[in-house]
Amino acid sequence: RKILGDIGLCLKQKGGVRSEWMLSTDADVCPPKDYFLRLPQKADGHSAAVFPFEHIPEGDALQRQAIRLYEAYLRYYVDGLRQAGSPYGFQTIGSLIAVEFSAYAKVRGFPKREAGEDFYLLNKLAKVGKVLSLEGEPVQIRGRTSHRVPFGTGAAVQEIRGLLAHGRSYEIYTPEVFEVLGQLLDRMRDFAFSGDIEDFRSKIADGEWSDVLDSTLVEMGAYSAFEKASAQVSGASLERRLMEWMDAFRTLKLVHGLRDKTLQSKPIEQVLPSL
Repeated sequence: RKILGDIGLCLKQKGGVRSEWMLSTDADVCPPKDYFLRLPQKADGHSAAVFPFEHIPEGDALQRQAIRLYEAYLRYYVDGLRQAGSPYGFQTIGSLIAVEFSAYAKVRGFPKREAGEDFYLLNKLAKVGKVLSLEGEPVQIRGRTSHRVPFGTGAAVQEIRGLLAHGRSYEIYTPEVFEVLGQLLDRMRDFAFSGDIEDFRSKIADGEWSDVLDSTLVEMGAYSAFEKASAQVSGASLERRLMEWMDAFRTLKLVHGLRDKTLQSKPIEQVLPSL
């Protein structure tokens, strides 16, 4: 992805590409008929866009069940982020990404990673513009297993299939995790306009699940980072700075901290009983 993305940017700079967008997908997907027509002609402040998706079930019954559960988790996690008010509530699957060329240049393109480069690219792009979640027909992705990389769809399907084969449940984050995240983000936005770090900490202490949230923020170095930022900017500028700090990676780190301390994951059939 890195090599081809950089070649695409070079072609754009040399005038060989008229579009504002560079699309990135994989060879094992089936794009919708309007794949190259879905994007807006003008980016209008968007640094990236993400296509809708669905997985194509394949393999035996366990594998088909595994991809169904994993897709449900992917949608659940992004819905949880959106309901919490996170600006990082979008899918980060590599097969679905379109990038605005100038934003790609600003973040220096795809990071040099063996896996997860899609997640980290979108994490950076969300800080230089908005990430647009497109509507319409989905990109269809194969629901295959894979050992090629340590995480991602293929590895997740393989892991979930193994759990099901041994009669064990696939566990996902409890909804309370996203409630706590939403409370935190609300208090961060209040802090952006008050600049009072002690008031911010007292509101954290008064909230639900205060002990686990406070200890997780301390471990992440959040309080010192917020106080330092408030000494430099305020208001809307500080809010933007705080939301950039609490990015997709740190949000996931916070979620893991809450899970590991108190808010333990639950079987997916308990969290999403409609499955």
